[in-house]
Amino acid sequence: MELHGSVDSPQESGPRSSNRLTDPLITWEAMTPGEARQGGAGLRLQWGWAATLVGWGLCAVSPRGVCHLSLSDTPNPAHEQEMRSLWPQAQWVHDEPAVTQVLAQAFANKPRAHLLLRGSPFQLKVWEALIRTEPGRVLSYSELARRCGQPTAARAVGTAMASNTVAVLVPCHRVIRESAEIGQYRWGAARKQALQVWEARSRLLESEGRQGSEPVPTVLDLHAGPRVK
Repeated sequence: MELHGSVDSPQESGPRSSNRLTDPLITWEAMTPGEARQGGAGLRLQWGWAATLVGWGLCAVSPRGVCHLSLSDTPNPAHEQEMRSLWPQAQWVHDEPAVTQVLAQAFANKPRAHLLLRGSPFQLKVWEALIRTEPGRVLSYSELARRCGQPTAARAVGTAMASNTVAVLVPCHRVIRESAEIGQYRWGAARKQALQVWEARSRLLESEGRQGSEPVPTVLDLHAGPRVK
């Protein structure tokens, strides 16, 4: 059952749906401000690294959903430290099999995940608008601002995107500059481009009835480095 709520009322936690016919399998809920101030107290977070199409993914999963996903060329202790600093009071349980399963679903042709997000009302509005964007398409910062109902807030939208700590599933990689340049990305411009190409290729293959019949590019096809096995 899909439950809908306004992101303008972060005091109300509970599941929200992307409410989008093209991708109804990404749902999310927001922490209340009181929960956010507790720094993850009472949360049991399963975490670990797993190989993905675009390098290595570091993921944290709570009983209420995925709350962290960062990307790296190799497993990086600095990423782990940053992740833990965001949830300093949480109970951490290393569980790579669980994370591998979550990331397999996140990088499937039709991604599936439930997210636990923590942010201001405006950040949540931007992230929800991103989740509603169509895979295989890109849009500008200004267009995203319009979709958030704040057409003059392109710069604030960019700031909210920079605060996103759930890569791929909150798809900041779909936003480009007005000039059509790839633009910045928290986890690297080459990785951003690879994600765009992967989604566009997956969309094309699906439209031609050849879903899964051809390999999709990885970040390693666009950026020099050893291929992740």
